[in-house]
Order: sequence, then structure tokens, then C-alpha cells
Amino acid sequence: EELRNRVRERLREALQAFQDGRSDDPMLQALLVKAQDDLENAQQRLLQALHSFDEAAIFTIHSFCMRMLQDHAFESNAMHNVALMEDQQEKMQQIVEDFWRKNLYEASEMFVRYLLARQWTPSVLASMVQQHVGNPFVRRIPDLSDANALSEQEESFRQAYLATREAWERDREEVEAMLLSSPALNRRSYTLKSIPRWCESMGQYLRGRPRLTSFKDFKRFTTVELATRSKKGATPPQHPFFDLCDALEQQRELLEKAFEQRWVHLKLQLFAFAEAEVQRLEREEGQLSFDALLLKLYHSLQGEKGEELAEAVRERFSAALIDEFQDTDPVQYAIFQRLFHHKKRLLLLIGDPKQAIYSFRGADIYTYMGAKKDADEQLTLGVNWRSCSGLVHAVNTMFSLGDWPPFYLEGIDFQPAQPSERADDTRLVLHNRPEAPMVLLMMQRDAGVKNDKTLQKGVAEQTVLKATTYEMIALLEQGRRGLAYFEDKEGNQRPLSARDLAVLVRTNKQATLLQLELQRMGVPSVIQTRESLFVSREALEINRVLRAVVEPNNDTLLRVALTTDMLGTSGSELFEMQESDQRWEKEVERFRLLHELWSNKGLPSMFGALLSWFRVRERLLRFNDGERRITNLLHLSETLQKAASERNLGMLGLLKWLEARRAEPSLGTEEDEIRLESDGDVVQIVTIHKSKGLEYSVVFCPFLWSRSNMLAQEKQRILFHDVAHEQQLTLDLGSSNMDHHRTLAQREELAEELRLMYVALTRARHRCYVYWGKVKDADVSAPAYLFH
Repeated sequence: EELRNRVRERLREALQAFQDGRSDDPMLQALLVKAQDDLENAQQRLLQALHSFDEAAIFTIHSFCMRMLQDHAFESNAMHNVALMEDQQEKMQQIVEDFWRKNLYEASEMFVRYLLARQWTPSVLASMVQQHVGNPFVRRIPDLSDANALSEQEESFRQAYLATREAWERDREEVEAMLLSSPALNRRSYTLKSIPRWCESMGQYLRGRPRLTSFKDFKRFTTVELATRSKKGATPPQHPFFDLCDALEQQRELLEKAFEQRWVHLKLQLFAFAEAEVQRLEREEGQLSFDALLLKLYHSLQGEKGEELAEAVRERFSAALIDEFQDTDPVQYAIFQRLFHHKKRLLLLIGDPKQAIYSFRGADIYTYMGAKKDADEQLTLGVNWRSCSGLVHAVNTMFSLGDWPPFYLEGIDFQPAQPSERADDTRLVLHNRPEAPMVLLMMQRDAGVKNDKTLQKGVAEQTVLKATTYEMIALLEQGRRGLAYFEDKEGNQRPLSARDLAVLVRTNKQATLLQLELQRMGVPSVIQTRESLFVSREALEINRVLRAVVEPNNDTLLRVALTTDMLGTSGSELFEMQESDQRWEKEVERFRLLHELWSNKGLPSMFGALLSWFRVRERLLRFNDGERRITNLLHLSETLQKAASERNLGMLGLLKWLEARRAEPSLGTEEDEIRLESDGDVVQIVTIHKSKGLEYSVVFCPFLWSRSNMLAQEKQRILFHDVAHEQQLTLDLGSSNMDHHRTLAQREELAEELRLMYVALTRARHRCYVYWGKVKDADVSAPAYLFH
């Protein structure tokens, strides 16, 4: 929509320039000179373009694919009247739960406990499968055609467990006494204080049913550990129980490996099951998800009528221009390459690989680099139209240092940008502040600390939160005193204010911490976030209130609802209310009336009455974040009404739907993202991913030193590009090379961290603050690589 508006406005500007015969815009002026011999025809063409603009083929990639499938249903073998399903996550969750029931309800209890102990649940599986199901460009490894039966391994473990338990029940006192009195044991390893605690843990482990997960000190009872922890030359204590512990530990390790293999095999089976189920549901329900939409067109173009379909599309469009192409994926590129990389057609791909930061959404920088190699011609847009000249040169300097690849991966180069001719038409004037457009602030430990120069992460967070806040306060105070202002070429001045400041953060948690610090210091701010509405405090409160409306005679639910911030009853007020039968009955009656309103006139009528009767807006505005709370509340009411209407849900059904969304907020869509509560004179707090494409006068980057490094803890899957298979995108679900593949994936993650940093630094027009320091567990991050 934004692009449509820009193109329309550009056409208007061009028409006006051709009617006036002149333009201050260099490009339009060049076109005027070029068209001098045919101005009347040029004006007519521009006028016609404006009049027929509603027919302009400006699409998202998904809407383009949808249109092609619908308009060429015969060639694509697509279903007629197919509907686009925005939210496939909920359906994928159902598919995974079906798979879980089919494969694990009859599995052994020990295996299921093994999975749940590692938090390998249907929800985790749904998230894993969602992004890659049906994708022909993702190779899945390992290639396991079958998995060993578990019954024999489980029985061997069970027998070893029972034998160990029997011996422990018989010989516990003797074993404990031997460990306490043995002169051979190193008492720094086998302390007299620890041995009774270990024996108690052993007793707890050997009670009840056999289970795979032992306690952490179990190996203290094995002969190997006893020998290792004994004094040099001494004979370690010996007892049949220790030998049984050896056997049990060996069987445990064998069974755990068998369980791991079985689980990898099930994950591979899940993909096949999910792909078949998605296709079945598409046929039965006539719905396509966004991902399925692309795959449908891709497979149609590869099928027997593929060339016929491609020719039909080419007849309609002579050229295709794809913007933001660095965020593409292999399926998208394959579609447009098939359609338009043709001798009689033109395919224009516009993208900046330095701004490829959406791998978590499936964007694939290697696809961009492959397309770059395929291109017949490469052109560079070398002018920065956003930033002042000083800031452009600062970024150029930063990313041109050193002899290593500036973005870590070969193939992504840095070409210094040139500032535009109008870059300095408006300048930021700051009295008593450093003039440099790029300000790097270093966090350091106290001078007295000699051994460890790194900061703890918590200390670093608090340091940059306060430093950022104080610098903002200083700038805003200068703005109020006329010492910080923007000045144009004519000398006109405008004071710097809160709306000129933006803070770019990495996570929603960092955004919340910063906003709390700004609120504490009296600086107004708003957060632009991708966080789900269903994780908000208001989602919890509306859940509690609706439960009371559904059951108005339930005193417990009523008390919980009344004490929410929305309805504002204090503890003392609630006590007095319940002491008076008349007052309590009055509250019950109000909820009964709300119940009747919902039942007879619908959710909007009930919600309006709720806001009015309890003066909810007035109550919430008393809080520092009152606007935020009211925005969330109104957004929730719209979302609930939409769900009730689309799904034909009654009171209980809607309440169940809300509770399910709160339990799994990741199943939401973009419409569920928290909305901006204010567009007034306030500081903008934005995640770096959300800031892409936007610009701000003064930018603060307090958390570039931070790094999530999620791959280090990832045990379920590793997604990486395999050098041994021509950089093919590969999903490792549990191969023997998983640790090596994790290292490759971490290299790709580090490369994206550098691109994320570049995006952050180039959002500023006049000034950028970067905070950095050596932080424990974060000093191998992208900034460390860049500032080495």
C-alpha cells in the first residue's frame, strides 16, 4: 500500500513538472530535457497512467501468486474459489497433535517421559515443522529409513534398574558406611557432608517405576568414578552394588541413544505426515496458506503445463520488478526466474544484501547471492538519500576498516555510499555536545579491577539504560532552552523534541526495560513492537473479566474480575462489599446484566457497557502506561469480536479460544501484534527488525553488544547452508555431525548480526549513538568482530 501511494504521488509530481516545463527534481528535469520534442505526448501518457492507476500491477509476492493461480486456473490446475488462510499455525498445531496421538499415545511411558523431560512437546514440533513443511529446497538429514525397536533396550534397562534397586534396599547401610569410612577416597571429592545427601538421592531415584533420568551424582556410585576419585596407589572401595551401578549406567546410555534415534526418526516421519495432511486439508476445505500458495504456483510451473502457464503470464506482463529482494527465499526466486528470466522479458531485482535480517521468517541470503550470479547485468544505487553527509562518511569508515569481509561472509561486499545533494539542507545544531554525527560510548569496568575487564550482562544492561536516558534528558533540555535545534538552508529553526529521538533495541524485553527507565525519569515514550497482544497484562485481565461475565453467579470468579486493574476494586473495598449483602448483590446483578447483553446483543454491546459502568478508561489513565493499556484493551475487543464472528463462537467458545491464544501466543498473525498507543511528541522505542525502512533524526543503539546466540542451546534442529552440497539449505534433525553443523549455523548467525548492526546504524538522519563494551557471554558478538 505504501509503494502504491508513492508511485501515484511520483506520477503526479512528474505530470506537474511536464505541465510547468521545469522541476527542481534532478531526475524529472532530466526526463523533461529528454522529452522536449514530444512534451504533449509525454503529458498524455502520464495523465493516462494516473487515470488508470487502480489497474497498476503492484502486489505483494503472495497476492501476485494468488492472482496468477486464480486467473490461470486451468493451466495451474488450481482449485476454483480458493480462499487464502492467514493463520496456518493453528492448523499446523492440530496436525502435529494428530501425529502425536497416532504415534505416542501407545508408546512406552518411559519414552514419552524422556520426550517431555526435554520439553519436546507438540507445540515445539509445530513451530519446527511450520517453516519448512513442503519446501522442495530444504534438504532434511539424517536420511533414516527405519528406527530400531525399543522394546529390547527398554527391557534390558528395566532389569538393570530393578537389580540395582533390590541391591540398594538390601545393602544401603553397608554401602553408605563404606563410602564414609574408606581411607582410599579423596575427601575433597567424596566429602563426609555430601555422601548422606547422595545416598538419599539414590533412594529417591530407585523408588517407583524405572525412569531414564537419574540424579546428577549417580555416577559417584560407579566403579569408574570411585577409581578416578581415589588417592594415588590406593585401592578404591569395592562392592557388588557399584558394579550394578556400572551396568545400569551403561544400559541407560544405550537406551538414551536408542530414544534419540527413535525421536529423530519420528521427526522425519512428522514432515511426511504434515505434508500429506496439509494437501488433504487444502483439497477438503479449499484453503491455502501463504506458504502453500507459493508452493502451489511453483509446482504448477514445474508440471506438464508449466510452460503454458508461464507463457500466459508473460503475455500479460512484459517485465517484473521485485523490491526488497534480499528478503527472498528459494521458492520465490524459482517462480520469478521461471516466469521472467526469459529472452523476451525483463526481470529487475532490487535489494541490499547488507539489510538481509529476516532469516527467522525464511529469508535466505544465499538465494540472493545465487540470483546475483545469474544476473546479466548489475547496477548499484550508490546514493544515500536518508542521512547527512557526516553520518554517511562515518558508516563508510566503520565498515571499510580491516582486511576481512566486512559482513563476515564472502559475497557480501561493502561499497561506500555517497550522500545526496540535499543531505545537508537541514542540519542538527547542538551546543555543548560533541559535533561528531556518530558517537561511540564505551562501557568499562572500574579501574581497580585487574583480572577481569568484562562486565556482567545485568550490569551492562543497567549501565546503558541509564546512560541512554540521561543523554536523552540532556538533549531534550537543550531543545527546550533553544540550544539543540534543526536549521534549514534559509536559517529557519525548529527545536529538537522527543519525537526526533528513537531507540533501536534487539528484543521486546529490552524495549520494556528502557520504557520503564524513561517513565521513571519523566520522559514520554512509545514502543513499536512485534510482540503478541495475547502476552499483555490486558489479555490476562480481559480473560478474568469475561470468565466472570460468563458465570456471574460464581463468587470466586467475580472477586478475581473485580480486583483487576480494569475494574479497580481494592482489597479493603472488596472486603466491605462482601460484608454487605446488598452491595454484593448489586455487583452480581451488574455482571448478570452484562451476561444478558452479550447473549442478546453481542460482544460489542456488552464491552461498551463494561467500559462505561466501571469507568475503565478513567481508571487505566491513572497509570503511567494508561494509554498503552487502553490501546491493548480496545485492540483485544476488536480481535475477540472478529474471532467470534468468523468462527461463529458463543460465550464459552470465545473464552476457550482466548485462553488457547494466551497459552500459545506464537500462533497469532500480524494483526495480533501490539499497536502503537500514541503518535504524539514522544520518544520512539523500536526493535531493529521493525525499524527497517524507517528513519529517525537521532538514533540510540544501546544494545548492539548483546547477542541472543540461541543456536548454542538448540538441540531440536539446526538450519544451515551445507558447503558440501553447493550451499543448499539443510535442516539437521539429529545427525552425527550436528555439532559441526551448529558451528556453520553460528557463522551464518554472526553474519546476520553484522547486517542487523548495519541496519541500525543507517536508520539515523543526523546523529547516532552506539554503546559498546566487553560484556561476559557477549564479547564474541558482531560488534566485537567489527571493532576488533
